[in-house]
Amino acid sequence: MSDIDDLLDYIKSELQEIWECVEQARDEARVQMHLAKAETQNEWQNLEPRYNEFAQQMRKVREELERDGEEILDATRVLGKDLLNSYDRIKGILAA
Repeated sequence: MSDIDDLLDYIKSELQEIWECVEQARDEARVQMHLAKAETQNEWQNLEPRYNEFAQQMRKVREELERDGEEILDATRVLGKDLLNSYDRIKGILAA
């Protein structure tokens, strides 16, 4: 296996981990939504377009991975971490 193959495997693994973390955080927050206050529901609605953007970006990342791997990974990490922080904020509001 070449260094390029190793790098691509690493990038694919990182992307899968980011995707799974965001999906899990989203699913957990969604489960708690039926008990949510109006302000949390509004924040959820505001996050959904960003989530859809993230999901679309993940599809593109998978398609473009062979060409632009590392740059795409960095941008995806930033968006994924931002979404995770937002979902955590929702869960914090719900726990209060």
